[in-house]
Amino acid sequence: MANISINEESIERKYDTQTVGIMDLLTVDDKGDFLIIEIKRQATDRTIGQILRYMGWTKEELCKDGQKVRGLVVAERKDIQLDFALKMIPDVKFMKLGLTITLEEQ
Repeated sequence: MANISINEESIERKYDTQTVGIMDLLTVDDKGDFLIIEIKRQATDRTIGQILRYMGWTKEELCKDGQKVRGLVVAERKDIQLDFALKMIPDVKFMKLGLTITLEEQ
């Protein structure tokens, strides 16, 4: 999942499932599969329960025949519990969020 290619028009921000919560981003990748992106400042193993809940709902409510659902947790930091949980869930990945801001006086 290192290279993620999604169509900008397919991004649903703050997608409200009405039953299991509000997803940060619900997208469709270039293969036509769903990708749920959860953005956190600090990701913990509780984040796994959250994204799996969204993935299960998406599979049940939105997927057509053959469509897959993957999850991506994006955060500045993660804890060791999340590392161990991710080892057992191949359809959920973690990517570290890094932000650099440059200010220039004009």
